[in-house]
Amino acid sequence: MQEAVLGQLYFFLGAVWFGACLLLVYDGIRSFRIVFRHKLWIVSVEDVLYWIFVGFLCFRFLCWYNWGELRGFFFLGLIIGMAVYYMLISPKVLEGLVFLLHNIRRVFGKIFRIIRHPFAKAGINMRWRLKQERKNVKIALMRKGHKRGETHGEKDKQL
Repeated sequence: MQEAVLGQLYFFLGAVWFGACLLLVYDGIRSFRIVFRHKLWIVSVEDVLYWIFVGFLCFRFLCWYNWGELRGFFFLGLIIGMAVYYMLISPKVLEGLVFLLHNIRRVFGKIFRIIRHPFAKAGINMRWRLKQERKNVKIALMRKGHKRGETHGEKDKQL
């Protein structure tokens, strides 16, 4: 009898731990949303995918530890684990993850700017050269007596 009760107690404590871990994953998603702003429909899709993932993990957890039997204290354990994590640990974890992601974003932004700089400069230089070449072609055409929009045949007809 005592083994059965201990097994269920361990299952309950595992559910508490599992609930805290699920919210830790959600904090990762929340921190990503804070650093990289999303549109509302993308946030909704992320939430739906997260809860599908959570449902799958809960099913696997139940099958692995309790032979797939639903127990009320499993859901109670999940809720307690999530609540304790949310009240005690989540603010610091979220702050740390936001700080980490913000710094990663800043480093990659600097790397991207360093890589992009020569290409942007080459594009500006190319644009300037094309404008100069266009002016040179215009000047050459004007020297030959061509007017804007005039073809070779029209000039010959006027003479």
